[in-house]
Amino acid sequence: MSAATALPLALRATLLALSAFALNLPAGAWRARSRKGSLSWLAAIHAPIPFAFLLRRLLGLSIGFVLLSLVFAVAGQLLGGRLWPPRPRAS
Repeated sequence: MSAATALPLALRATLLALSAFALNLPAGAWRARSRKGSLSWLAAIHAPIPFAFLLRRLLGLSIGFVLLSLVFAVAGQLLGGRLWPPRPRAS
């Protein structure tokens, strides 16, 4: 048994949710500053996914927790885009 799986399930799920949210805040800011549909925009959306996957596996959580991390990842993306909106372009 690893140290992470020794934690209670609720704590592991909370760690996953908060980490997915925190990882997606800067990615949301990056996405908001990218042109929609561009390679940069797609990278901003998909870059945090491997980290969330690895964390879920390290915490010993099943595939059933993907939805939890997805909900918090979308919330992080949206809030990150609103906290750091794109700067107006100089003319």
